[in-house]
Amino acid sequence: MNDFTQEELATELSLPIALHSENRAIESFWEFSNEIGKGSFKKFVFSGIHLCFGELKLNNAKLLKIELPCSVVEMHFAIEGDSFVQDHENGEINFYRNQHNLIHYSKSGHWVGSSIDNATCSSFHIVFTEKYFLKILNTEYPTLNSFLSKFEEKRPVVLHSKNMGITSEMNSILNELTHCKRKGVLKSLFTEAKILKLLMLQLEQFEAEQTAFKKLSIKDYDIEKIHQAKSILEENLSVSISLIDLAHKAGLNDFKLKKGFKEIYGTTVFGYLNDLRMNEAKKLLVANEMPVVDISQICGYKFVQNFSKAFKLKFGITPEKFRRENF
Repeated sequence: MNDFTQEELATELSLPIALHSENRAIESFWEFSNEIGKGSFKKFVFSGIHLCFGELKLNNAKLLKIELPCSVVEMHFAIEGDSFVQDHENGEINFYRNQHNLIHYSKSGHWVGSSIDNATCSSFHIVFTEKYFLKILNTEYPTLNSFLSKFEEKRPVVLHSKNMGITSEMNSILNELTHCKRKGVLKSLFTEAKILKLLMLQLEQFEAEQTAFKKLSIKDYDIEKIHQAKSILEENLSVSISLIDLAHKAGLNDFKLKKGFKEIYGTTVFGYLNDLRMNEAKKLLVANEMPVVDISQICGYKFVQNFSKAFKLKFGITPEKFRRENF
């Protein structure tokens, strides 16, 4: 049963938002361009879930008002740009590139904005009705106890005070959702299965963070430097870099970087870089007709043969075949 029986997300811009029917899924495209800024989002609404992804660029000091027909829980993924959500009484929840969190919003609504004037932010939002969220998580789960206890508060509530990094597996699922070509009930089944897996990954990551925080052996100032090293990797996918050079750029020695990166992110530095490159390759393969050799260079491979081998090792399929099946 779906609670989105009114306009799912109405704004102060009075944009036409499609109404939802409980008997069928609805896909739509939402865009605007005026004195506030411009934005474009694809939406898919079904069975208590509102999926929305796209880009938003707001002019100087502008906010976009989001009004809700009911209390909701949102899986918020910031893909590019610096953005925030807020209400006027309780301050802001800031998001930077490649971060996510789980947020509860009351029906009173909230505002969204960009931390940098005139900058484009891209994001992915999966919104559950509160009723649907409580239905799928209807058993005792300690990680959510504090979060659920705050549902009555008339302000945005986050699962974790610190946003977490979007993992390569999460990125892969978001990419699959973005480029899904199934229709009708098959798309609904596919989308719901992927969303539930994404929610599982979110909860597992927050749970692991809570456990790891209690036993983390590295100092706070080194943690910031390791986060910086991760950002350097994300911003330089096509550049070959050694562990020592990366450590120097981040202000660490290579031993601390290697040990700390594994401790914080649960993978090696170059395991994470490989995941980033492979997921970027998947996006490029389905987004345009760019030659595979060019994609391989963007993803840091000098020789296309090495790229194809790495792609097949990661996904069990060659880049060419992946493109044919998904483009």
